Amino acid sequence: MTIGLALARRLGLQRVYAVDDQSDAFFQVTHGEKLMSQLQGSAELQKLQESILFTELPSRIAKSVEQDDLIGLYRWINSAQYAGADVDAQWHIFLRTRFPGGLDRARSALWEGRNLAIAANIRRATAFAPGQRALVVLGASHRPFLEAYLSRLMDVDVVDPEEVLGH
Repeated sequence: MTIGLALARRLGLQRVYAVDDQSDAFFQVTHGEKLMSQLQGSAELQKLQESILFTELPSRIAKSVEQDDLIGLYRWINSAQYAGADVDAQWHIFLRTRFPGGLDRARSALWEGRNLAIAANIRRATAFAPGQRALVVLGASHRPFLEAYLSRLMDVDVVDPEEVLGH
């Protein structure tokens, strides 16, 4: 939120809208523990633990905090390299596991539904501001999905974060 407010102020944006409805939270509360127990000991969990989310992200966070360079961290977690690794590790895992009860597939489906709802909320928030800018700040895991959905909408141009952050 701090980065978003600072950027909105710098960009001269006048309003802030809540766009995330957390529509998949109920799944996490009711089924998250069972899903995680099904993952335990699987090759897919091992692959997740070997991803940059576990191997590189913690050290980058620590280094960024130590060097007071959160914008550098923000740039990295908005990179194509990070996005691809994140989607593969956190979301494609549930398409590869194929658990008998289908909790894995339900988790990924609800994640997609949540991102579609976020995209719809963004579009509603921008409906009466044609041609104007909007800044969307959410967790990095949402970015690849939101970019895909929003880039298909009429009268919406998705801008790379580097264009906003400058150098």
